[in-house]
Amino acid sequence: MDASLVKNINYEDTAIFFEGHFSSLKLVESNPQESGRPHSTSDFTSNNYLWDAVMDERIRSGHRLHLRGFYVMEWLPRSPGLFFTEQGRRARRQAEKFIIDKRSRRLTGISDHYTVYDPYGKSSMLRGGIGCVRLKDINLNGSKYWMFTATSNAVAHEGLPIAVPHEAYSCIIDQIAQEGAAFCEISGVIDFAPERLLSLYNQAHIPQVVLYVDNIRSIGHARLERPEVTAGIMFESEYEGRASQYASFVTFDPSRRGDLRDATEWIESEYVSSLYRGRIILDFDEQVKRFESAKFSLQETLSGDIDDNELRNFLSQFRRLGSVEAFIADYRKLLLTKNGATIIIAEKVINIGDGNTISAPVVIADTIQDSFKAISESQTPTDLRQLLESLVAETAKLPPDDKGKKVVGDVNMAVKELTREEPDNDIATRYLTKAKAVATTMGEVAAPILSTAEKVIGLLT
Repeated sequence: MDASLVKNINYEDTAIFFEGHFSSLKLVESNPQESGRPHSTSDFTSNNYLWDAVMDERIRSGHRLHLRGFYVMEWLPRSPGLFFTEQGRRARRQAEKFIIDKRSRRLTGISDHYTVYDPYGKSSMLRGGIGCVRLKDINLNGSKYWMFTATSNAVAHEGLPIAVPHEAYSCIIDQIAQEGAAFCEISGVIDFAPERLLSLYNQAHIPQVVLYVDNIRSIGHARLERPEVTAGIMFESEYEGRASQYASFVTFDPSRRGDLRDATEWIESEYVSSLYRGRIILDFDEQVKRFESAKFSLQETLSGDIDDNELRNFLSQFRRLGSVEAFIADYRKLLLTKNGATIIIAEKVINIGDGNTISAPVVIADTIQDSFKAISESQTPTDLRQLLESLVAETAKLPPDDKGKKVVGDVNMAVKELTREEPDNDIATRYLTKAKAVATTMGEVAAPILSTAEKVIGLLT
């Protein structure tokens, strides 16, 4: 088993992490489209060729597939297809720059046999398509289906989601329980994913399709490959000085008896509790409650059965969320989901010079990057330069709502003015005053901006 920390989750990350689960997850789904004649059958023997065809849209709704020698697993990719995109490959390459050193390994008690990443590295791995979920059965027009994964190499997050009728499920579930996967030939029709799964398809340019199985048979034992599942959690911790949310994932072999239990016990007691003094708040399994400390189970989050007051009390711990009441009002239809799946899609790493980086929500990251670029290319006096860099860095912590965007924009305009060859201090002061006026209404999260902006104004007057 293997586990690592994923970077701190900001306001927009949390919002997107919640997104889609009140509004889109339903108890009853529609059956796949049955009108019209299916296309000719396409045969596949590998994940790569299969996903290439899906991404290129050579496979459309109604297309019949025959998957030869695929492993059927009961864990779904948290972001189907992302692993095979250029975006996913680039993110995994980026993660190699953020491997934790040996000293940190000793603190975690992790063997040298595992590769462990720091927060930025683990975030990149999630952006690279890592992570899975396990769900209960779903109802498709009165019939019970199970959402599984078909994968040619027994790695769950690389597979294609499949909808398996309960009758077929009954024929393969014993082998899955014993061996972690069932080695099968599978036939079915491609169609759009049930609405309940749409929140998993959170990346652009990835068709939201599932294989609806109508014929499946086991063709041997699943031990040709070692099954691998990577599942994620969220936890809260104050190890950096204030209450914040983090994510981690753990890798286990579902064919090894007790490996999932050992992995979850280790990540809860040794990793989250001992190393980061935290507590798990969301788990990864709808079928079994994995963590006693989890505030929200996957079943609760998928059903939408979370009380406003409970959610309010939880969110109020995180100062960077800004107004908790406004957050709940805006996002009550949104909900916590399990696995860090969507945490990472709104975050962008910003180069701030001298090899240093910070991260910020995508919607404000480009403006913040523009500010740092202007500072780095200017001949601004050292004392002013340092204050401007500090001010811009603080704006990266703001929630990316209308107020946050306004403050970031005004600070950017002030920076641009102050980094001109002949700056107008009065114009810059007006922009900083406007930024302060909005920041004053944002609560504690904007307090550092108020004090730093005041110091900048002091230098200009």
